[in-house]
Amino acid sequence: MPTTRPTAVLAVLLFLCAGPAQAQADQRHRGFWIGFGLGAGWNNEGTPGGMLYARLGGTLSQKWLLGGELAGWGRRETVSTLLGDTDVTTTQGNATFTTLFYPLTAGGLYVKGGVGFAWVEYSTAVQDVEVSTDRQGLGTTFGVGYDIRLGSNIYLVPGFDWLFQTFDTDEGSINSSLFLLSLGLIWH
Repeated sequence: MPTTRPTAVLAVLLFLCAGPAQAQADQRHRGFWIGFGLGAGWNNEGTPGGMLYARLGGTLSQKWLLGGELAGWGRRETVSTLLGDTDVTTTQGNATFTTLFYPLTAGGLYVKGGVGFAWVEYSTAVQDVEVSTDRQGLGTTFGVGYDIRLGSNIYLVPGFDWLFQTFDTDEGSINSSLFLLSLGLIWH
């Protein structure tokens, strides 16, 4: 089952990070922060693809960070049609205002939530003619991760995110989800 593998990988990553994290001093969240990451993800139909994110913002306190996040997922696959094989590219993502909460000042565990803009785009080339369909809507992001200190102000960050999206169509609302596993770096 496609959703079992990401959950197992995340559990192993968090377990491996728990030992070194307990030996760390208090996390240092100060001023401006920026982070980038990449990984893998699955849509609500279980289709795998690649993902990436960028986030930046400011520090309110050692427990609260505010910022913006852009997270995207994509997949390219070859589909057989009556006109022959064609490549179909799907991209989805959210651009959200995000809050990160660190429940413990000694340790890097955080939970996050955000709300903002969502998009989905499908594109293909049919007989050398590019055809593209896209939608925009409301996006929310929920996640959990762990900052592992690598230096005085740089952290390795394994994480898991759930992006929920809703799009209005002529037939009514369509909901979509993305489940993303990532590994990134963040500078405080």
